[in-house]
Formats: sequence, structure tokens, C-alpha cells
Amino acid sequence: MRVAVVYVSAKKGEFELAGKLAEALKAHGRPAEVLDPDLELGRLPAFEYLAFGVEPEGFFGSLPERLPKLLSSAPDLSGKRCFAFVRRKGFASERALGKLMRLLESEGARVNYAETIKNQEDVERVARTAPVERN
Repeated sequence: MRVAVVYVSAKKGEFELAGKLAEALKAHGRPAEVLDPDLELGRLPAFEYLAFGVEPEGFFGSLPERLPKLLSSAPDLSGKRCFAFVRRKGFASERALGKLMRLLESEGARVNYAETIKNQEDVERVARTAPVERN
């Protein structure tokens, strides 16, 4: 099952966390590839599972301003299985995670897993426990 890892931050080209997650998924036998959200969202239909993450902005856990526009310009996400993740930062990471989940679901994606990630240990745990395979 191919996994696309997409990470959106306020700074374009910030993929460090996505790269670590993709490598951890590969180490657990799950083929994963990092996609640039500004250039490669058109490739999403080729993947069976999406790992979609953001870095919250500000103190109140706001999502990156460009995220809704990116998602609306992506190919149809209806029924696409995915998990949402947020870089743990400040006090409002859980709030940002809830916002991300609602936004993905409003685009038709089926979010079946969600986590906040702070360090490499969290990345390893998420790669091991994410329900990528269908049951």
C-alpha cells in the first residue's frame, strides 16, 4: 500500500518532519513518498493512503493560511483514507489537529488516525501504529 506524506508549513519547502515520517514508514515495510504540497498534489490519486500534516502557526494553533486553497485545488479526496498529524508546538497543537481533521473531512477524506508529533520517538510510534493497511 503506497503512502503519500504531505506536510504544509508557513515556510514553503519545509519537509524535514515529512521526510522522517516517510523513512520510518519505509522501515516498517510501508512504501512512502514525500510530496511537495505546492507542486505534486496532482499525484495524490496514485496513492492508497495519505499522511497529511501541518505545522501550526501562532499561539492559538492556526493552520497555515494557504492550506484550504491547497486542499481545494487537489484532486478529489473523496473516500481517500488518511491520517492527520501536527507538529507539537506550543499549547494549541490538539486544537490545530482538530481543525486539520475537520478540513480534510470537508474535502471528502476519511481520517482514520490522528496524532501530534514532537520528536523522533513520536515519528517511530506513529509509523508503527498508523492503520495504513486495510483490515
